[in-house]
Amino acid sequence: PRVGLGHIARILALAGGLREAGLAPRVVTRAEDPRVLAHIAAAGFSTAPLPAAAGWEADAEATGAEIRRTGARAVVLDLGTDDAGRDPAAYPSYLSRLKDTGAVLLAFDDLDRLPGGADIVVNPNVGAGEGLPAPAGEALRLDGPRYFPCLPRLAEVGRRREIRPRASRVLVTLGGGDPLALTARVLRALAGV
Repeated sequence: PRVGLGHIARILALAGGLREAGLAPRVVTRAEDPRVLAHIAAAGFSTAPLPAAAGWEADAEATGAEIRRTGARAVVLDLGTDDAGRDPAAYPSYLSRLKDTGAVLLAFDDLDRLPGGADIVVNPNVGAGEGLPAPAGEALRLDGPRYFPCLPRLAEVGRRREIRPRASRVLVTLGGGDPLALTARVLRALAGV
């Protein structure tokens, strides 16, 4: 209810690309809202739901079991802000437990603040990784908007856009949800522009 729909959206975009490449992605999530699980199912992906209150240990155990059960060779981690902020010191141990399965780990780190340990780290934001050395133990960093996973129809809009000398439209996006009710405030601020 507070955070996560944007993470689900980009995971579904990435999963769609993986499916087009002939792979069979499965979504392991703590999403407790049945509408989110229905949204994932409507996109054609199976899910392995985790208890909403699962901490790092329970998550690692359940995700590791799912990796072993399915024979997954790679895992994409897109943890919500609550996950990353709750106990960041436990994150390396979480990654280590998942690495013990033999899977390659790709982790999204939108804030460039998670400790190292993943095989690949992706921060698709503008200015991501500027001036940051790759943390020890990470083989590859993919920084910047060119690594932003989005649905093909959204990528196509970007390819067709015309950049006018004077803006006539503005797109404002606040992620998948609005837990702080900022949308109305942003619209009021833009109304005077």
